Amino acid sequence: MSDLHKRVKIDEIRSRLYERGTPPPQRAETALTDEPEEVATEWSAPPQPKPEADDDKASESEPAAAAPVVPRARASARRRKFRRLVLLAGLLFFAGALVISTVVMLFGNNSISAENISISVNGPFTVGGGETVTLQVGVTNANAVPISAATLIIDYPEGTRSKEDNSNLFIQRVPLETIRAGETVNVPVRAVIFGEENSDQEINVSIEYRVEGSNATFFRDAEPFRFKISSAPVVIQAAANQRVSSGQETDIELTVSSNSQTTVSDILVNAEYPTAFDFTLAEPSPVRGQNTWRIESLEPGESTTITVRGVVVGSETDELAIHFSVGAPEVNDPTAIAAVFNTVSTEFIIEQPFVDIALELDGDTSGSVVVEPDDNVTGRITVTNSLSDIIYDTEVRLELGGNALSDPAVSQTDGFYDSLENVITWGPSSRERLTELEPGESVSLTFALSPDESVAQTPVVTLSASVESRRVRENRVPEVLTGSVEGTIRVATMPTLISEARRTSGPVPPVVDEVTEYTLSILAETASNNLNNVIVTATLPQYVTFRGDATGRGTIAFNDTTRTVTWTVGNVEVGQPAVGSFGVAFRPSVSQIDEIPVLMNTQRLRAEDAFTGSIVRAEQDEVTTELSTELGFDPNNGRVVE
Repeated sequence: MSDLHKRVKIDEIRSRLYERGTPPPQRAETALTDEPEEVATEWSAPPQPKPEADDDKASESEPAAAAPVVPRARASARRRKFRRLVLLAGLLFFAGALVISTVVMLFGNNSISAENISISVNGPFTVGGGETVTLQVGVTNANAVPISAATLIIDYPEGTRSKEDNSNLFIQRVPLETIRAGETVNVPVRAVIFGEENSDQEINVSIEYRVEGSNATFFRDAEPFRFKISSAPVVIQAAANQRVSSGQETDIELTVSSNSQTTVSDILVNAEYPTAFDFTLAEPSPVRGQNTWRIESLEPGESTTITVRGVVVGSETDELAIHFSVGAPEVNDPTAIAAVFNTVSTEFIIEQPFVDIALELDGDTSGSVVVEPDDNVTGRITVTNSLSDIIYDTEVRLELGGNALSDPAVSQTDGFYDSLENVITWGPSSRERLTELEPGESVSLTFALSPDESVAQTPVVTLSASVESRRVRENRVPEVLTGSVEGTIRVATMPTLISEARRTSGPVPPVVDEVTEYTLSILAETASNNLNNVIVTATLPQYVTFRGDATGRGTIAFNDTTRTVTWTVGNVEVGQPAVGSFGVAFRPSVSQIDEIPVLMNTQRLRAEDAFTGSIVRAEQDEVTTELSTELGFDPNNGRVVE
């Protein structure tokens, strides 16, 4: 078909398309059938390019050459797979390009990273305790943008103090504000470091900061700065006898010295005692308990002394140690050590007693006796050399005390009594045998005393005997040998019973075959010590009838079989006597005419002395029909008449 013919056809179609009223062309409808048609599934020959217009006629006149048939399905599958690979590669390329462009856009030269912030800490690797250490801390911002609100945080070891006001310093915060891009800020830091000698310490440095456009806080830590304490600011030394006997009192002398070039204040000394050490006293007194002392300050080179006294108790060959430490106090607890400056220990070895000393009172070797108020006590001190060496110049002291000690009643043999100090002393000058004691040899020293009877309450006499000797040829053993023993003399109370009869009804004097009723009263009291579990008993004669009517403290019971009256009093305190009363009846017989009959036999008191723990007793004579003339009765008012 020529081009002209084609254009005519197109014009006719356009004219009909835009022309009004022109009905659409009618097409013949073809009926459809349900019969399947066979359709080729592949090309019989590959498609050929369309020939040029000038060659249309030639092409129409020439028959198409037959093409060879190839397997089309396999080739199509390969082409589809190839297209998918190309599509996937394209997607990956564009995704990578998007990520890279985003990173460059967001960060690029404006990125901020903690890795671009470096912190350097420079300082000495050894520091003397109590000395000022100077550190140079450098912070470099290698980011392309500045950081703001920067704060340098320095974490010091325990015990560090401020150089300016000597206050405790734990965490120091130094504001740096803004650090520009590429800028380095140097911060000098000064502090006084304390710690135990040769101990390893470290200072931790970090920085917190913010970035523009964000409220978040970021941190960057530096490597810890490590150093060693070359010397302690305060030195403590202990001096004591290393070999002691069980029960021996010993002193420990502590010397606390300043080893610092500056004033050291608020120093604590702490002691750790073993269970075998019994603390007695200390000079100066502890600020807490029995083991903590406070030293306000020590100037350079200044020293102070603390003396601790106690008794070592243990078995022979036992070893024990007391540990002392000195340091700086905690902030929340000023009596507890936060940083230890120095420590020292003193060790003890318990040996057989060098000198054995024994105290005997009235033949009792327990060291504690109970005596009556008017008793005279005889004492004996025995000193024995328990070593295999000779001991020399033995001196024995007996210290007396207590509220029942009476100076005029103290005596001794071969000694001297100092009434001002209340001390009896024996020595080589008064007793020659004390000049030298062979191994195993003993010497006895005697004394006597009488407790004071006038003491109002809990009378006691205390005794403390000590011995001090000297031995030679043992350089490693203390030269001065000591021993001690203590004793007590407790004076028991003297309970008192008082009883009387009072007429209740009937004739006085008693008349044969007539009944006279009496009220019998008993009073129990104590002189110096309280009484526990007081009981009073008495019997009634066969001719006396118990009528009861008991009054007063405690309870009163009567046993008809034994005819015993029992008064259970309870406890009686000093100055608070107890009284109990009950009624009886008496009808005289002819055989009792001109007699003064007994209404109640001897009364007996038994009680426990609350102070001494001993059993005390008291008795009171029988009560008769004879009434007191102070009540208005005539003499012989108790004699039976007809």
